Amino acid sequence: MPQRWNEVVDTTALYAALEDESQEAFLGWAEGQPNTQNTVEFLEALLAHYQALGKRFIVLLWDHAPWHTCQGTRRWVREYNRRAKQEGLTRLVLCYLPVRSPWLMPLEAIFGWVKHQVLGPRLFGTIKRFQEAVERAFRDRVEAAQPRRARYWAASAAA
Repeated sequence: MPQRWNEVVDTTALYAALEDESQEAFLGWAEGQPNTQNTVEFLEALLAHYQALGKRFIVLLWDHAPWHTCQGTRRWVREYNRRAKQEGLTRLVLCYLPVRSPWLMPLEAIFGWVKHQVLGPRLFGTIKRFQEAVERAFRDRVEAAQPRRARYWAASAAA
């Protein structure tokens, strides 16, 4: 958010999960740069959300970002899945994409679109304003995508 090159920059990290069927995005913000703790907090919120919806498992496509592949995150996922199996909670299945293959990640195109729609040459006075603009862009994108997706599935079912 700096206006000059020498200003101190506040940072925030966006975690997002895109539901394939509804095309809705589950968003979570973290202060600062992404790390293991932020990743685990996002996963806990995501799993609680889908547990409340009665989902048996979630499949996440992940790239090889350090906060995805670090020992702390992998250990947490293993321990969570062990507990989830015993307690009948929503299970988490991680699918790591090949290195340097962003075209395989459906969210990458959305991140790029949001980046151009929201950021562009605009300046935001606060992190909060920036986050609100990003969330609004995600909501707008979902509203536009849902009718297209419904038409696609209707055409596929008819074929």
